[in-house]
Amino acid sequence: MKKLIKLRFVFGVLLITFGIGINYIFAKDITEERKYEPVVLQGGALSHFYDVPVDSIYLYAYCDSSQTWNMMPFQIDERIRTEDPFHPGNENMWRHSYFIPDDGVLDADDEIVFMVCDLGDKAPEGIWIDNEEAKQHKRLELKIYDPNDPETKAYCYLFRSSTIQEQVPKKYGFMFHVQQDSVENNYYAVGLSKDSGILEDIVLKPPFGNGEDILDRQKLRFVGWMEYIFPVPINANEDLFASFSYLKYTEDPVVRLIRETRTTLFDTTSWDMLAFYVTPKFYPFIATLGGGMPVSEQAIKDGF
Repeated sequence: MKKLIKLRFVFGVLLITFGIGINYIFAKDITEERKYEPVVLQGGALSHFYDVPVDSIYLYAYCDSSQTWNMMPFQIDERIRTEDPFHPGNENMWRHSYFIPDDGVLDADDEIVFMVCDLGDKAPEGIWIDNEEAKQHKRLELKIYDPNDPETKAYCYLFRSSTIQEQVPKKYGFMFHVQQDSVENNYYAVGLSKDSGILEDIVLKPPFGNGEDILDRQKLRFVGWMEYIFPVPINANEDLFASFSYLKYTEDPVVRLIRETRTTLFDTTSWDMLAFYVTPKFYPFIATLGGGMPVSEQAIKDGF
C-alpha cells in the first residue's frame, strides 16, 4: 500500500543576488515570486528517508494541468562532521565537510538542494510516478511556502527507487574551470584569484547583463592582534591574503557548486596553522560566502 508522508517547510531566507531583480509585490505564485531563490533542506527534516542510499532518492514536481510528473533539477550534498585533517587530534577544530567521503546514505547532516522555480502543484492522494519500485516505498511531500503569505506555496515530492533510469536535469549549466579558477553557469560567471582567493570578476550573462565584467575590485581589511606565542599586531589588506594549494569543488553540480580553499593573512607557509577555510556556494542566480577563523583571544588559543 502506498503511503504519503507530508512535510511542511517554511521558506523565508532571502539571499544576496548578483543584481538580478525580483518583484515581490504583485506575484502570488511562489515559483514566480521567489523564482531565483534556492531551497536547502537539512537531512534532519527528512527523517523518513534516513539510511536510504542517496543515489536512490529522486525529486519530482507534479503538474496538475497535464497530470504528469517531472523530475526536478536537484542534488544531495553529503556532509560529515569530523576531524580537520589540517589539525589532527584537535577536537576544537572539528567541522562539517562536503569533501571528506561519507557513507553514501542520507543522514541528518546531509543537504538536499533545489530551486523554487522548479516546484509544482499538489499531487492527488495515491498518485505515484511510473516506477514499480517507487510504488513500494513511501513518498515525501514537501510544501514550500512564504511565511509572510502561507497561501503563496508550491510542492515537490521525494521518491525512493534504485531502478529509475532518467537522468537528473542539468538545466542550469554549472561548470568549474580549474585552470582559470572560475565558476560559470547559464546566467553568470565568477572569476577568483588563484593567489588570494578573492573575487576578480563577475559577469552577468544576457538577459540579466551584457556579458561584461561588473566588478571593479574586492577590498578586504583586517586590523587587530594575533595571539601566537606573543601578541602580533596585524594590519592587512587583500594584498596580504594568500591561498594554499588546497582546493576542493563539487564534481557534478546541478543546482549548487561549492568551492573550498584555505586562506591565510600572509603569503608564507609558516603561517599555515593560522589558515582558515573559505567556502563560497554558487547557485543558479545567487552566491553566498562563508569562512573565517575565531576572533577572540581564547578561541584562537583553544583552536591553535
